[in-house]
Amino acid sequence: MNGGTYVTVFMMPSNQPLTRAAERTALLLAVFAIIGFAFLAWALSIFKLVIRHRLNDTQKQTFQPRTVYRRAAVFLISEMLVVAGVSVFLQCLFANSYVSAVTEETLRALDTCIATEKAMTNAYQSVQMDNYEAAAETVGMLVSSKGDALNPAVLDSACEAIGADYIIIYDETGAQVMSNTAYSGLSLALGGEDMQDFSRLLKGVSPISKARVTDAQTARTHAVFAVSLARSEDGAQPGPYWAMLLFVNPDEITGEALGPAEDFLQSDSFSDSLCFSLDPDSGEILSSSKQDFVGKNAVSLGLPEDALTDHYKGFFWMVDDLVYGVSAKMNGALYYDIISQHLIYQNVPLNTLRGVAIYLCLMALLAVFLLSGYGKVFARYADRGEYLPEEENLVMTSSGRLQESVDPSRRWRFFEPVLGSRAPIRNAYQAGEAVFMLSVIVAVLYAQFGRSGVSDSAMAYILSGRWSRGFNLFAIASILFLFVVICVFTIICKFVIALATRNAGTKGETIGRLLLDFIRYVSVIVFAYYALSFVGVDTAALLASLGIITFALSLGAQDLIRDILAGLSIVMEGEYQVGDIIEVGGFRGTVLAIGVRTTKIEGRGGNILIMGNRDVKNVINRTRKNSWYALDISISETEDLSKVEALLTDQLPQIGKAIPEIISGPFYKGVVNIGRGTFGLSIIAECMEEDYYRVQRQLNGAIAVFFEEHGIQIK
Repeated sequence: MNGGTYVTVFMMPSNQPLTRAAERTALLLAVFAIIGFAFLAWALSIFKLVIRHRLNDTQKQTFQPRTVYRRAAVFLISEMLVVAGVSVFLQCLFANSYVSAVTEETLRALDTCIATEKAMTNAYQSVQMDNYEAAAETVGMLVSSKGDALNPAVLDSACEAIGADYIIIYDETGAQVMSNTAYSGLSLALGGEDMQDFSRLLKGVSPISKARVTDAQTARTHAVFAVSLARSEDGAQPGPYWAMLLFVNPDEITGEALGPAEDFLQSDSFSDSLCFSLDPDSGEILSSSKQDFVGKNAVSLGLPEDALTDHYKGFFWMVDDLVYGVSAKMNGALYYDIISQHLIYQNVPLNTLRGVAIYLCLMALLAVFLLSGYGKVFARYADRGEYLPEEENLVMTSSGRLQESVDPSRRWRFFEPVLGSRAPIRNAYQAGEAVFMLSVIVAVLYAQFGRSGVSDSAMAYILSGRWSRGFNLFAIASILFLFVVICVFTIICKFVIALATRNAGTKGETIGRLLLDFIRYVSVIVFAYYALSFVGVDTAALLASLGIITFALSLGAQDLIRDILAGLSIVMEGEYQVGDIIEVGGFRGTVLAIGVRTTKIEGRGGNILIMGNRDVKNVINRTRKNSWYALDISISETEDLSKVEALLTDQLPQIGKAIPEIISGPFYKGVVNIGRGTFGLSIIAECMEEDYYRVQRQLNGAIAVFFEEHGIQIK
């Protein structure tokens, strides 16, 4: 390699690239559809909300045209980054899967060549064996006919004529009688098991031949062809049998011609690529499409030691170049086909830019079409109709910005019709969720039952699990796919359970909630198990060691585990979310963050309480409904109670108008207690939870001024 480039050229069915391109395009279109439908639902919900409901000052600030346009721009730009990321990931994934298919096809073709070479070698060897067997019988007849005239020179002539190395003749006792070699005193009985098999010749069994025989006496390996020599004292009647062994170089049997596998490696298809075979034990490269690699150690060139296995797939550095390689074990050797990384991903930037450009064009047209008349609609309808119900909440974030928030009570509702919420954010979420579920179901069905099959579909290739386990694109894609499938599965389970328990009363809903929580926890365990297996973790060994891990955790990590489990419970059960106003342990504030171990709550003075998740108990979520501030006032019993009550009933509406944070009231609720020389009066006012303390201060001050102006003494 050494900084060079590699191009693997291999003939594949023309429909495979088209299938993969169509598959990639379909996935990008699914992403566009999810974003587009979510944006459509959000925009239409805002139109519906403004047209049908009167907005207060805070809501006008949230839904004024400039704010809506800015949010639309932020939405489109942020989702553009999502599209770019998804596009890059899909481009890399599909390019990688395509290269994997190509290299696998290449190695399969090489396997075919090796099988062809083996068949040709076997056929050549069979012919050679037949030829030498016939030659041995001819030489045997010649030796028998020579009688006393037989000598080593005759044996030399015979060997030269048929291409043999040497001939040895044994008598009826198995002792050497004559040979044209320097070896002497050889015996069939002492030649090892392979040679002793030829002792049958002394009984008239003939012919006998073996392709490879190692003589224990000479330590040499030959192909041996043997015949019995019939002997008679008078030349007419057969006497004791002698044996003649013809020794031939094994290369004469197997041949030394270049086989189809070597021809394939040296073909033009690998002129600029690298395909090689190596010894799996030593790592020595045996043959290669680049001759200068032959004889070198592949590990020293950069091949990982863990790659010296069959069916390896992965990236690694080799001679200063990052490559992708696939291995296959054939005929006792490991064969590799590799391609440079930059050739795999060379089209990714351009294709990503195309996808982003298409997204911007489509979404810009959709945004202009949907929001072009929003300014006129807002000006006309913002002050008409009834006020927005409680379900539409606004949460003040820690940065001072107003943020739309779905009524938290909806998080406790077991069944929520699709697009049933008045909150634009909720509608956008549900629309995107519906399209997302449909896309996942179609993708799974396509991968499992599509006509193109596993060899054509990148999605099916990923699901087939033929890729190597480890931290790679295929593992990441499988983890993401498993995650979305589990999400869709839990959503479907929620829908089914909701339908099944809808009319079963409180007991049925309780059972349904428990069942759904059980499904969620099991889903998390299943996801973690398979995700670890995808990245190469031996999950079986991990399960076997859980006892040891549990013991270790019991010694020093109990609190950490309890915090993590409590955090999972908080997120899954929706007890509270970021932006909610909660009260826990007497501390009241806005939830800033829910972490793996801790929950952060910002109080009224800007102080932040950091609590371990395990310590978050007896939570009061005050975001669920609007709050009521109750003011109890004690006045002297000498005051005219009826006069005071009349003044309060008459003046409280005016006080409420002077405090914009009050949603309704304040209302005089009557005498709540009678003490020693006092009457206890109660006044309440409705407000949003984040305005509770502001209303408290302003209402207390206004009532104090009111009583002072009318000369009413407060005890």
